[in-house]
Amino acid sequence: MCDFYENEHKCCKKTTYGQFCNKHKRNHLIDNDLIIMDRFTNKASDYLKNDIINTLNSLDNKKYSKSLKKGIVYDILLDRYNKVNYYNDNLRNIMNIQFRYKYKYNKANQLLRGEGFLKKLECNNQEDFFTYETVNEIEDKYFFSYKDEQNIIWFFDIRSLNKLIEMQQPNPYTMVEFNPRTIIRANKLINYLKNNNISLNFKDEMKELKKDKKAVVKQKMVDLSASIERLGYSFNLEWFKLLHSSHLRHLYRLLEDMWNYRAQLPQSVKEKICPPNGVIFNMSPQDIRNHTRDMMRELIINDVMKFNTALEDSDKKLGFMYFLICLGKVCPAVYSVHEWILYIDGGNSPHGHNHGHQY
Repeated sequence: MCDFYENEHKCCKKTTYGQFCNKHKRNHLIDNDLIIMDRFTNKASDYLKNDIINTLNSLDNKKYSKSLKKGIVYDILLDRYNKVNYYNDNLRNIMNIQFRYKYKYNKANQLLRGEGFLKKLECNNQEDFFTYETVNEIEDKYFFSYKDEQNIIWFFDIRSLNKLIEMQQPNPYTMVEFNPRTIIRANKLINYLKNNNISLNFKDEMKELKKDKKAVVKQKMVDLSASIERLGYSFNLEWFKLLHSSHLRHLYRLLEDMWNYRAQLPQSVKEKICPPNGVIFNMSPQDIRNHTRDMMRELIINDVMKFNTALEDSDKKLGFMYFLICLGKVCPAVYSVHEWILYIDGGNSPHGHNHGHQY
């Protein structure tokens, strides 16, 4: 019997729509003036025009005129219902097609743009050396990556890399030349972009880059200061900010000497302090002799901030300690806050070894 009650009297008619009879079918077919599509009957006579219009308004997010005839709005609703049914009936096939397309798309992009395209978190550098864009900010169409001989993944904006290749310059992060296979792959992506009329011109971006470059470097200096102070060292940003380009070049040489010689760190310790490979401060004096003040600032900060990638705070702290020791040599004001450097640097490295190169 029908499950409809009115004034405590239950309807005694036979159920034909779920638990309801033909007269009270709306209780089965409608909820909050909207048609329950899972119970759609394909019969126009089962529905009121207002319920059909309310449902279409909800589905299409627009207002249908109430002056439209019931037959017209019902046909629109029936078309929606049939399309959804077709989609549901073919959902597995659609998902298989989507999966195959996504697989082929990812495979093609990995071949064209390197494995860093699918594994961006595994890229070793944090930003493109020229545009300052992070691995997640670079547009996919300009993304390029490669794995070097040490199995380390590096990423670039292909336009930046193209400039390096044209000038026969090495990887700016390692100063190791790009191998022929990487150059061939880069040229393949460049040709692909050209063939698809995608601009490789930096002109528009350059206007913004020149405007933003100083702001980016300034923010990096602030981040450096915050990182050092978080680990318990007092740090006055002016110590680094006021250094001229010649002082910065000298500081870089001191850092290179400390990291590679004076501290006499085993490779395993370097990798703990600066994962994954312990490679920093590896540019020669010839490589940096024409660097501007901002270029030197950024070069130093980029390497020093790699100490932040260490797993343990004790390793991060050790890395920043080496930086402060070298900074004291070009900015004596550091000693007024960190007198301990004078005792450490009086003839021995922090590990008690003799100095290597002298300046």
